[in-house]
Amino acid sequence: MKLMWGDRFWPGQSRNAELARTITADCRCDVLVVGAGVTGTTLADALVAAGLDVIVVDKRQPGCGSTSASTALLLYELDTPLRRLSKMIGRERADRVYRMGVEAIARIEQLTADLADAGLVRFDR
Repeated sequence: MKLMWGDRFWPGQSRNAELARTITADCRCDVLVVGAGVTGTTLADALVAAGLDVIVVDKRQPGCGSTSASTALLLYELDTPLRRLSKMIGRERADRVYRMGVEAIARIEQLTADLADAGLVRFDR
């Protein structure tokens, strides 16, 4: 399946592609993360912060799979309008889904605060 076509913005932005290395020997770790996109690297970061020894593998350069096709636009809006979601799963659970999205964006902001080239810009403040 072809995930993308044309020029991708994100691979050209990375200054850390040289950090990726080929594994050439047997190695051990507590957790092996498959996928060096935004999800895999975020997971690996949390696992390392928890004190685990982590190896991340990917068949491509980091961030060059489906992550590279992402617009990287984070929105508070849900795919299903809150009113309709409330009817589907109840008001309390629907409100929780919305709050979790808001909290996730705040967490991403915390995670990228120390990265000089993260490029995170908030437009709601």
